[in-house]
Amino acid sequence: MPGSTRCSDISSQPNPYTNGRTATGTPAQDIVGITRPQRLTKGKSMPTGKRVDPYGRFRFRVVIDGITVAAFSEATIPDSSTDPIDYREGIDPPSRRKVSGLNKSGLITLKRGLTGSTDLYTWRKSVEQNGAAKARKNMSLVLIDDEGSDKARWNVFNAWPSKCDPSDLSAKGNEVALETFEITHEGVVREA
Repeated sequence: MPGSTRCSDISSQPNPYTNGRTATGTPAQDIVGITRPQRLTKGKSMPTGKRVDPYGRFRFRVVIDGITVAAFSEATIPDSSTDPIDYREGIDPPSRRKVSGLNKSGLITLKRGLTGSTDLYTWRKSVEQNGAAKARKNMSLVLIDDEGSDKARWNVFNAWPSKCDPSDLSAKGNEVALETFEITHEGVVREA
């Protein structure tokens, strides 16, 4: 077809904006240091690494010290951040330095279908009646692969339920009744 360009034609043409050279005048190179343009010779292919598929997020379990029923339909893995602090001394240039401040983590949210089990509700009531000091528990969020093997674990320390939200009821509804628990904690460590 007149005026059409094949991919092989394009790769052999110099870049009209750089003329095959960088701003310093040296030949343009890609990230592995090979001068461009280069073509693959016939019969050779590019090397590829072993394919590693990411895990699905739909198979997991929650392990809580002393709680026997820990199956949930949803569990959030808390985010983690460090507050930046602006700092400046009188002899510094007219800009601020950033130093690290306090670390903080988000809440864990657990959702499950409402059943006859009251273990989590009892845990929440103990916090309401006696405070969190004696109600703290360690827990883990465990990601499971397709074969049922543990693949990633987030260990959570000194956790306690800060909120319980039972499901609303509706005579017109056609959904499962869910209960939601928000878990406050003092840190998360990920294991492979």
